[in-house]
Amino acid sequence: MIETAATDQTRQVLADGTDDAILFAVTQGELLLLDDDGKVIGAENWRTALDRYLQYCRDNELEPRDLTGLSS
Repeated sequence: MIETAATDQTRQVLADGTDDAILFAVTQGELLLLDDDGKVIGAENWRTALDRYLQYCRDNELEPRDLTGLSS
């Protein structure tokens, strides 16, 4: 059985006449990255995204923000 990630999207178009738009997308589950043949070549979830962010901060000597809201 294959289950796809569920998404909720709230779109807000700016009223200032520009072509800019803000999109806040919430994804539940994993995003599966497929090659041209439909084979899974990678997976992304909250933990892999957070790990990539923290590694980027370490590599660039940046102070990471708490993206989880779990810090006291």
